[in-house]
Formats: sequence, C-alpha cells, structure tokens
Amino acid sequence: MTAGTPSIVGTYWQHPKRRTGQTCSRDRYHLPKGWTTLETMEADYLRFPHKMLRSYCIKAYMQAAGYSRAVCFSCGNAARELEKAGVDVLHIGRQGELTPNKWYTQADIAHVFTGYFDATSGHLPMTCMLMLAATYKGYLGALRGTYSVPCGSGETLVCLKLAYPDVNFTAVYNLDDATRYEEGCVLNGLVKLLAKEIIFADQSDTKKGGEALSPEKETMRNG
Repeated sequence: MTAGTPSIVGTYWQHPKRRTGQTCSRDRYHLPKGWTTLETMEADYLRFPHKMLRSYCIKAYMQAAGYSRAVCFSCGNAARELEKAGVDVLHIGRQGELTPNKWYTQADIAHVFTGYFDATSGHLPMTCMLMLAATYKGYLGALRGTYSVPCGSGETLVCLKLAYPDVNFTAVYNLDDATRYEEGCVLNGLVKLLAKEIIFADQSDTKKGGEALSPEKETMRNG
C-alpha cells in the first residue's frame, strides 16, 4: 500500500465473524450459488466475493481522486457490484445502458468517456490495484500452496499475486462468459508471467509451455 492511499482494510472487511473463524453468511457477502465459504475455499477454485471487494476499493479511490462517475465495460458482474456499492457507473455491455460495437482499448475509453473513471476490469491504475491486493489479503487471511483462480481480464490473479508473492496461482479461462479469454486484455502478459499454470477450460488439447499464449492452448506452465 502506497503512502496516502485510502484503505478500507480494517474498517469494512475485518468483520467479527472473519476474525473469530466462524462461517460467514452467504447473503452477508453476496456469495453466488455454488461458491465456497472462507472455510472451504482451499478446495478446488479459490472463490471469494472479489467483485464486491473491488467495488468498494474503486469507490474509495474515486473519492480520493475526485471522480464523480465511472464507466465500466462489463459482462454485468463488475458493473452490478459497483452499483450496489453506490458508485454512479455507466455500464457498457450486453446487459448495460450502451452496447459496444467494437473492442475499446483504454485509450479509446479515455477519449470517448472524458472525465469518467475507467472501472473496466484490467484497466485500474496500479495504486488502485495495490488497494485491491491489500483488501483481498485482509479478507482472505493467510494462504499457502497452490490455488486455481477463474480469470477473465486477469485482474484478480494479478492482485492476488501482489498480495501473496510466495503463493502459486493457476489461471483458468473460459469457464463462462465472465472468464472468456480475450486477446485484447491489457493484463494477459502479466498473467502469463505471474501464473504458475494457465488453463483454458473449454479446450481438450495440451501444448507445451513456452509457446505464445493463445485461446487454443489448454495448459502452459511457468517455471
């Protein structure tokens, strides 16, 4: 966490049940159906309400930086959580207020939506990502070993690696629309660098590591 960065760790997320090790309510943390609680998350995928945590970090960052409104290119999950957190957000997507007719880069978004904070997954400034990393760590506590992380933009895995540099994370793409691999995602290169392994869940063939990352690859190992 950089000096002067607003933090909600220790105020919003240090819930008494989390500190005492009791089971946290699914409704309290908006855990989707089928997602694990804190006590069982180490089995299979590492699942936790990252979009909700993310939304409050973004809200705090926007307030500190003087932004009054955000724009979010999203399949729906990220934008919905921002709205729940009280962020004035313009949702761009199939379920949003506007539907894009092409792939919008960060530069495109900055040019078209002047004065908006770009809350699109994978587009956050590093200071905000460090806030996310600290918040995730404050929520999850100690981690060890290897975890599989559902990825779309790769933002969650990158922030987890910032929070837990000694923990191994496997990136899993193409589980659903929210985790679809996109060639244009800004963080693809970082995911390739930081993930212990990269898996495309909808592919059946396995290729050796060291090749260029592509949607056709199922598994790639780093190190």
